[in-house]
Amino acid sequence: MKGKTLVILLSICLVAGLIWVGISIDYWRVLHFIIWRPQVTIRKVHFPGADKNLYLKAYHDGLNRTVKVISESGSRFTGPDSEEDFMLSTQQDFFYETNGDTLKVYLPEIFTTPGNPPEGIVVQQYLLENPDYMNLYDKRRKGDLHLDIF
Repeated sequence: MKGKTLVILLSICLVAGLIWVGISIDYWRVLHFIIWRPQVTIRKVHFPGADKNLYLKAYHDGLNRTVKVISESGSRFTGPDSEEDFMLSTQQDFFYETNGDTLKVYLPEIFTTPGNPPEGIVVQQYLLENPDYMNLYDKRRKGDLHLDIF
């Protein structure tokens, strides 16, 4: 009987500890987002054919860390969501253009693929080697490039 009680007591402590850890992790994530308030830059990209919008967001935390996101949500008060958004942790800009229901993104590293890609919109990523990527900057500076930059 004493052994069963000990097992039950340890099980309850383990479950309570896991719940406490889960709440603590979520608390610190929310606290970080509310107190340190990263600077958020948002650009709306409209797709008339699909009658939808995507939002390009950049979260700057002030510690030389930037997370760039392609999201269906235009809210500035929600942080990046790795389950729903395309995410890229970088300081570098990327070039993009729209064509019908397609967003073409030209960048030096690939975005993380989301769990739920945007419905009705295709996101195509083009990985460029550094010389090709820098050529886009040169062409943009000369006015020979029709791509937007974010």
